[in-house]
Amino acid sequence: MPQDTDLHWVTFYTKPRAEKKVRDQLLHSGFEPYLPLQRRLHKWHDRKKWVETPLFSSYIFVHIQFKQLYSVLEQPGITRYVRFGDEIAELTENEIDALRRLIASEKELFVQNNSQLKKGARVRLISGDVFDGLEGELVSDEKKGNFAVRINCVSSVITVEVERELMEFIE
Repeated sequence: MPQDTDLHWVTFYTKPRAEKKVRDQLLHSGFEPYLPLQRRLHKWHDRKKWVETPLFSSYIFVHIQFKQLYSVLEQPGITRYVRFGDEIAELTENEIDALRRLIASEKELFVQNNSQLKKGARVRLISGDVFDGLEGELVSDEKKGNFAVRINCVSSVITVEVERELMEFIE
């Protein structure tokens, strides 16, 4: 495990349905967590209510130095950090920025497992709004294509429907 002093966005597993409590505990303990939340309309037989739900169930991202891994693991609700073989799963600043921009758009987002996606062309959005310059993958080549941002460390993809003419291909 590297012992540098740089900050990294490390991915951690939480206990089921404990993401918000874990986020609050991490903030209280002086860490910088990021929990992407999405507003969803939940329907029960007698009522409807808007609730904020985690975009990725049982995952939270924490901006830390690698030497702080065990301090985070001691927090209530954290079960372990995510690894790929010997590598600690971490997000880049660009991936965190992309997540924040997608969440801020308040468009309906769909999270899919990587294995469900068909391979497509790399594209850049040229929409002139909050998505301008965001890079990702074209999932479908219809009039309204599905634009995807791949979040490798949680084996997921976020898709949002974007007009085809607001995309340019990246070679």
